[in-house]
Amino acid sequence: MVNNCLMKKYLMIVAAFAATVAVVSCQKESNREESSSPVTHEVPTMSSGEIYCVTPVNEEPAAPSSETKTAWGEVYDTNKLDVLWLDGDGIKLYGASSESGSVYTTKLDASSSTATFTAQGPVVTDETRYAVYPAEMAGAMQGGKIPVDLSVFRSQAYHSTLAYYGNLKYYTDEDGGINLSENSIVPHLPLYASSTDDSFQFQNLCGAVNLRLNDYQGRGIRIASVKITTDKYISGTMLINPADGSITLSGSSDAEKSITVNSNDPGTALSGSNPGFNGAVGWFFFLPVGTYNGMSFTITDMEGNVYTKSTSNTITVNPGKVGRFPVAQLTVYYGSANCILAPKDGVTTVDITPRYTFDEGFSYSSGAATGKSAEELGLTAEVIWEVNRRVGATCNSITNESHKALVISGVSISGNTLSVTPGSKAIGGNALVALKKDDKTVWSFHIWVKNEGGAANNRPIQDLTFKIGDQTFQMMDRNLGAPFALPVTDAGQQDAGQAYMTYGLLYQWGRKEPLPLLDNTTKYADGATALFHSGDAVNASVQYLLDNPLERVQETGSNKSTLPQNGKNVRLWGAPAGYAISSAESIFSYAAGFEKSVYDPCPAGYMVPQAYYYSGLTVNMTSRQGYCARLKYNNTDWTYFSLPGFVASSVADIVAGTTKTTTAGTYGWLWCSNPYGTGGWAGCQFEVTFMNNNVSLNKRFGASSACLPVRCMRIPE
Repeated sequence: MVNNCLMKKYLMIVAAFAATVAVVSCQKESNREESSSPVTHEVPTMSSGEIYCVTPVNEEPAAPSSETKTAWGEVYDTNKLDVLWLDGDGIKLYGASSESGSVYTTKLDASSSTATFTAQGPVVTDETRYAVYPAEMAGAMQGGKIPVDLSVFRSQAYHSTLAYYGNLKYYTDEDGGINLSENSIVPHLPLYASSTDDSFQFQNLCGAVNLRLNDYQGRGIRIASVKITTDKYISGTMLINPADGSITLSGSSDAEKSITVNSNDPGTALSGSNPGFNGAVGWFFFLPVGTYNGMSFTITDMEGNVYTKSTSNTITVNPGKVGRFPVAQLTVYYGSANCILAPKDGVTTVDITPRYTFDEGFSYSSGAATGKSAEELGLTAEVIWEVNRRVGATCNSITNESHKALVISGVSISGNTLSVTPGSKAIGGNALVALKKDDKTVWSFHIWVKNEGGAANNRPIQDLTFKIGDQTFQMMDRNLGAPFALPVTDAGQQDAGQAYMTYGLLYQWGRKEPLPLLDNTTKYADGATALFHSGDAVNASVQYLLDNPLERVQETGSNKSTLPQNGKNVRLWGAPAGYAISSAESIFSYAAGFEKSVYDPCPAGYMVPQAYYYSGLTVNMTSRQGYCARLKYNNTDWTYFSLPGFVASSVADIVAGTTKTTTAGTYGWLWCSNPYGTGGWAGCQFEVTFMNNNVSLNKRFGASSACLPVRCMRIPE
């Protein structure tokens, strides 16, 4: 008789960082299983000392792999590889009178899903018999249970992921997917069966988790090994209860709670030339079925850096199902802020400890990477550009060599510390300092050198306390990078050169690197006088943007409004998962969950504000104050908002805010952290408009490739 409780033996991973993913995967698989038909086999006549062993078979089997006892295939259980017996495979057979077990082996001319096994020692004749594969991992029964030594699991070999191309399909090695090499752990996955006759139907006792990693920045990170640690002895001893096939795990050391997968030399890159969510590389860990209360993954790259990803979710690993972890985006950064506020005298030190985050919102809530320091990694520092506070038509240190080193006179790296020395003439301003390795930018810092004191328009940077109902928050009194917060005098008018002092720097939505606002001859697209130009590259990665901080990058073709790749991610400036503005009516609504991201351009303790935090501003003037508009911010006090204009997605020059136009000082836009739409093609803008001697506040959506200033707010406690 063939066991009618036929169980297809293939692998499912029910393992998810988010519980909802696990639920979806289980439901889809269970629907498929309800329609599956059992496969039966006619049992041949067995002589004494022989048994007939069956492994699960698909209704429409694909070309088999000769190296696996575990079937692989699509999520929905079609075109899976057969589970095959090979010549020389051995099982161990047990019974009530045969607790030590007896080895049976098979002799085959070709691999097969069914095979006859012959005793190599004493014949087990008990009425009920139990079988374990592979024989060499099974020991003598202990307390009525069969022990299986899982120490071989402790060190597993990397093989490529079951390739995922966005259609829920896994591919065999012929399609560039699974590669079950001879040193893979797969041939050692234990199977179990019991029978009261000569036919044994085996079932799988192990599953797997698939950690899916993505190098979001496209750095070409190469992985040496990944270690998984759980709350159970996953590489100790498995004890099988013959009565029902249930298992328990035991061990004697913490080492038996871990499994390490080592990659092939020279390591496995996490992504290709076009990194993204679909470019994830999977790391498989085969381990016993069961429920795990959290897992920790320790990732070591080829340079010796160590990163850790942990999940506290309950993870159930079942036989016969397929699933995987959602993509874990590995983002590497240095230090804890992209803008560093520096005094005009004295050396400023910056912590540039290599850090990482796996959070898809790119949160700072992560840990330092253990391993080499920034200096040991070979990083060097270089001043990319600097613009001093006397910015004007002839005085900036990008276009005029004689004015360089007025903001920063030197930079150096020691260990994990970047030292920045201000210019000898103590002139404040802005600079971009890049951390480079092999002439490639890996990170950068905006150094904002303060030149404070003296005239009212040169006052120290202050926080203004805003109120919206009973809620209190604080915002800087000037745009990010602006030397001045006020016009020349509170009552006076500005000239064009002085107006630039209140404008600050320009940003494309989602980018942490500022474009310096210079003078009225600067162009921000290709042209004879251009300092900045369009990269116009559809597949520009985050690494491309890091390495080209003076490029204003746009999508190719007619869609100039979006940033490629970088702008597609709506969470770059700290938006919570699933949140995006969809209409002008909702732009000032509050959304909980915004937090500072590693790409946020503001100093430590500040972040790009939601549009909501501008909703408490009211108009307090009917005429333009120089190149500024005066607004009330707590129903009593007022402050200035500059009118710098912007660089639109379709033009090369600053418009509606400079002496190049007839609407000088008419518009002021500021970026908000809110994304617009789920595609993330644009961010939202807060707009101050002066027209016909009236100031108005407007809600707008803006193209992410446009260049606007930012005004930072204190991160709410």
